[in-house]
Amino acid sequence: LIALKREHAKLLDAKQETPHEAELTALREEVAALKEKLRVVETTRKEENRIKSEPMETTEVASLLEELATLREKIRIAERQEMRLKTLRAVKEDQCALNKGNDVSTQPSRSEYFVKEEGCAECERLKEELVSLKQNQSVESESALKEKYEKMERELTEKYDMQKAIAEKLQKELFEAREKNDELRSAMRILDEQCEKLMELKKRAEVGRKKAFERLASINEKLNELRRERDSHQQKDADHKRLLQENERLTKKIDYLSAELRETHTDYREELSKLARQMSETKQKDATENESFAIKVEMLETEKRQLEATLRSLQRHIEQCKGECESRAKEVTCLRESQSKVMEENAKLRDGLALAITKAEKFKEEVEALKEMNSVINRELSKAKDEKSDAVIRADALQQAFREKERLVAYLQSQLHMRTCNKIKRTSSRSTLISVASESSVVDVEISEYDDRDSGTRGRAVVCSVDEGPVRPDSASLTRSTGAYVSAARTPQPLSSITNRSESSANTSVAPTPSRVGTMKHDIPHRWKTFLLLKQAKCIACYEGLPRVRHAMRCTECGLMAHRVCISNIANTCGLPEQCADYYLDSYATYSTTTMSGWVKLWRSDDTTGNKWRNAWAVITDQRLCFFDNDGLASPNDGGSPFLTVNLDRDHWRLQMQSVLDVSVKGGVSKDSLALLIELRLARSSLYMLAPTVQAKQRWVRALQTATDRRMFVQRRPSASSAANKMLIALDAPLNLTINCSQMLEEWLLIGAQEGLFITQLTSPRVPFIVAGLAAVFQMELVSDLEMLIAISGLQRQLVFMHVSDLYDGLKSDRPTVRPTAISSFSGCHLLTVHIDRLNNTRYLCVADPDKINILHFNSRLGVFTPYKSIATNEPATCLLSIADGIVF
Repeated sequence: LIALKREHAKLLDAKQETPHEAELTALREEVAALKEKLRVVETTRKEENRIKSEPMETTEVASLLEELATLREKIRIAERQEMRLKTLRAVKEDQCALNKGNDVSTQPSRSEYFVKEEGCAECERLKEELVSLKQNQSVESESALKEKYEKMERELTEKYDMQKAIAEKLQKELFEAREKNDELRSAMRILDEQCEKLMELKKRAEVGRKKAFERLASINEKLNELRRERDSHQQKDADHKRLLQENERLTKKIDYLSAELRETHTDYREELSKLARQMSETKQKDATENESFAIKVEMLETEKRQLEATLRSLQRHIEQCKGECESRAKEVTCLRESQSKVMEENAKLRDGLALAITKAEKFKEEVEALKEMNSVINRELSKAKDEKSDAVIRADALQQAFREKERLVAYLQSQLHMRTCNKIKRTSSRSTLISVASESSVVDVEISEYDDRDSGTRGRAVVCSVDEGPVRPDSASLTRSTGAYVSAARTPQPLSSITNRSESSANTSVAPTPSRVGTMKHDIPHRWKTFLLLKQAKCIACYEGLPRVRHAMRCTECGLMAHRVCISNIANTCGLPEQCADYYLDSYATYSTTTMSGWVKLWRSDDTTGNKWRNAWAVITDQRLCFFDNDGLASPNDGGSPFLTVNLDRDHWRLQMQSVLDVSVKGGVSKDSLALLIELRLARSSLYMLAPTVQAKQRWVRALQTATDRRMFVQRRPSASSAANKMLIALDAPLNLTINCSQMLEEWLLIGAQEGLFITQLTSPRVPFIVAGLAAVFQMELVSDLEMLIAISGLQRQLVFMHVSDLYDGLKSDRPTVRPTAISSFSGCHLLTVHIDRLNNTRYLCVADPDKINILHFNSRLGVFTPYKSIATNEPATCLLSIADGIVF
C-alpha cells in the first residue's frame, strides 16, 4: 500500500505540477496585460479629470467606462483563480507530504486520494475558465482599442474646445453677476449698519427727550406749587390790608368816642357849675321856691346818676376798645413779621422761578435741537430705507438674472447630457410648459372603442381611470374629484382634442375643430397660507372685496389673495407670467364655443306637476342649455321658446357623474339604462338627462365639460366677468395710488387713498390731484340730504365730517384744501354707515372700531352727530349694513 501510494503521488506530481505552473505563468502574464490596460484606462481617466471643466460625458466615455469595469471584473476573477490555484497547490503539497509518510491505515490514503481527485477536477475547471478568458481577451484587439481611443480623444477635444468657450463666457457672466451681488450685499450690510447706528442715535435721542420731558414736568410741578404758594401769600396780604384798614377804622372810632366823652364831661361840668350857681342864687330867694328847687335838684341828681352810669359804661367800652386796639396792634405786628417772612420767601421763590424759567428755556432749546436732530435722523433713516429697498430690488433683479443664468447653464448641460440625464416624470410639479400633462391636470375619462375610432384623425386619445373596480367596455363614465372642474389645465391632451361636437337628431357627425392658438400645460399649484388682511384687497377668483381685519388666503410664492372658499376655483398657474397665462386662457375662452343638440329624457327633482320623465329636444348654444318640446321649436325662424333654460355661464351648476342615489329616479329607470344617466346639480334642484345611447351620453358629457372649462376661464378675468362695467380712469406706475374707497360728487370723483384725498373730473378724466387737509382716507359716506361728507381719515383712523359747500369752495381754489371737523373723540374706526329712520325722520351714524359699534344721533338743532349708544362686539366687525328696521353687522 505504501509503495502504491508513493507511485500514485509521483504520477500525480508528474501530471499536475507542470500544467499548474504553466497555468500560473499564463495567468500572471494575463494579469500583467490587464494591469497594462488598466494603466491605460487610468491615463484616460486622468485626461478626463484634466478636462473636468467640461460638464458633459459622451457615449464613448460611457462605453470606455463600461470596458474599464469589465476589465476590472476580469482582473478580479483572474486574481481569485490565482489564489484558488495557490490554495490547491498548497493542499496538494500537504497531501504529497502525507503520502510520503509511513502510515499503515488505508482509510486516510483513500481520503487523500479523493482530495487529489477533487483538486484535479478543480484544475480542469480552472483550465477551461482560463481558456475562455483567453478567447474573450483575444477578441478585443489592442490596435482597435487604440484607434477608438484616438478617435474619442479627437472628438472630446473638439467638444471640449467648443464647450470651454461657452463655459468661459457663462463663467464670466456668472462672475460679473456674483461681483455685483457681492457689491450689493456689502452695500446692504453698510446700509444695515448705518440704519442700526441711526436707530441707536434715535433711541438715545428718544431717551434724552424723555428725560428732558421728565425734567420739564418736574419743573412745571414746582412752578405750579410756587404759584399756589404765591396765591396763598397774596391772599394773606389781602387779609393783612383788610385788618389794617379795620384797625384804622377802630382807631378813628376810638378817637371820636374819646372826643365825644371829653365834650360830654365838659358839658356836664359846666352844667353842674351852672346848677351850683343857680342853687346858691335860689337859696337867697324865697323859701317858697325851695321845694321846686329841691324837686329839680332831685331830678338833676337822677340825671347825674344816669349820666354817671352812662359815663362808666362808656369808659368800660373805651377800655374794651383799647384792649382790642392793643390786640389788633399785636396782630398787625405779627402780620408784619409774617409779611416780611413771606416777602423774603417770595424773593427766594422769584429767584428760583427765574432759575427754573432759565432751565426750562434751556431744556426747550435742547428739545428743539433734539427734535431737529430726530427729524434729520428720520430723514436719513428714510433715505437709508429707500436706498436699502432699492438695493434689495436690484439684488432681487440680479438674483433673478443669476437664477436665469443657472437655468440656462442647466439647460445647456442637459442638452450635452441628453443621453445620461433623467427623464421627466409625469408627476413632477415643477414643470412649466412641457409636452406631457401632469397627473393632477388630467380629467379621467374612459373613452369607448367607438370614440377611439372616431378621434383617430385628431391623434391618440389618452385613457385614464381612477375607478377601483374594472371598467365596463360598453359604457363611458367620467369620474372627477370635488374640485376637478375648477383647475385651469384639466385635459391630458391639447385643447383641440376636446373640441365640442354637435349632434343632430338623425346622425352623429362631429363638428370640425377650430384652430387654436396654443395649449397651456402649466400645472404648478399655489401654496396657500392664512394671513390677517389689513388693507383693502380683492379676491382673484370672484373679484369681490376681501373683508379687512379678517383672515384670508394668500399664496406664499406669487402673492395672490383669495377667499378661503374660492381657492379651489383658481388655476394652477403659480410662477407663470401673467401675460403668458392670459394669452392661453383668453385664446381658450375666445375659441371654446359649444354646440350640441339631440333628444333626451328629462326629469327634475323639484317638479311638482307630477310629470316625471319627459321627452325633450335639448340644445346647447351660446352657453345656454335649452329644452324644447319639439325639435322644430329650436329653430330661430320658428320663434319657439324653451320650457327650461340653464345659463351655463352664470347659473350655479355642476356635472355629477357618480351613481344616482335618488330612489325615485332608480325606480323610474331600468337597470340597463342607469349607465345612460347624466346628472346636473343646480343651486336648488337636480336635473337628470337620460341619453338614448352611450355615445350620445359621452358627447353630452364632453359638451358640458367644455362649457364648465369655458365658464372657469371666462370668469377668471374681471373684464369678462363684468362686461357692463366701464373704466373711468387708469393709473400706471408711478402714478398709481393705493385706493381704499371712492365717491361720486356730481361731476367730481373723490378717491380716498392711502396717500390722502384725491379728486378728478368725470367728464374729462385726468391724473387725480391731491386735496390738502386730510391724511389717509379709508372710507367715505355721502349724506345727500344733509349735504355732508363723512370719512375715516388719519393714522389714528379718526371720524371726521365736512360740509359739501365747504368742499366745493375748497375745490374752486388754486390749491384745493378742506378743513374737516372731528366727530367726538372716536379713533381706530374701520367701518361706517348711515341709517335713516323713515318713521321718526331721524338719522343715525354707525361706526365700528375693534371693540364695539358706536351709534351717533344727528342733532338737527346743532347740525352735528352726537353719541347715542354703543354695542360691544367680541371681535371686529367685518361688514356694516343699514336695513329698513336697523343695522346688520
